[in-house]
Amino acid sequence: MENVTPDHLATITRPVESLPGFENETWFKALPWKAQLTDANGNTEFQLSYCGENADGLIINIPDHPIIVYATNSVTHEKVTLFDGRVHGYEALLIENFESQVPSEELVYQDEEGETSFQIYLWAAFNIDFEDEYPGKQQLELTNGSSADIGWLQKNAFDAFGIIVKNKQQHYFTALELELA
Repeated sequence: MENVTPDHLATITRPVESLPGFENETWFKALPWKAQLTDANGNTEFQLSYCGENADGLIINIPDHPIIVYATNSVTHEKVTLFDGRVHGYEALLIENFESQVPSEELVYQDEEGETSFQIYLWAAFNIDFEDEYPGKQQLELTNGSSADIGWLQKNAFDAFGIIVKNKQQHYFTALELELA
């Protein structure tokens, strides 16, 4: 699998190999896809907001509501969706249709130090072998009734996803960590 960047993140991220100073650096380096959020001008400072609950710095879901995470550019104020549990990942695409779930109130993310402006790093894992799980199939029906080819699913039906933030004091925090299969 050459390029496993999820389609919705392809134009707003740049690949990274490591996070110097991150306590789980060895684990991070081994991930199949990892990137930093950036804009076309190279800005890497964003505010994170989410629909969910903040449990000691970690964004978690509220029952019967999807987790949705947004980033707002600190310079242009453009807002992008980083993750929407209704439509992103293996579970939402192939297991259960969550599109009718109503988001909870959107909140601004604060890390454990009270910071709200970050460099944002995203990661995804792709442990589903589609050729093995769905032998002989080139297209699969999605939970929303549309279909997608295996190549598209290999990039977009990730089975784990996370967000790591780095604040102005250069401290890293895990903001989101999800298993989606």
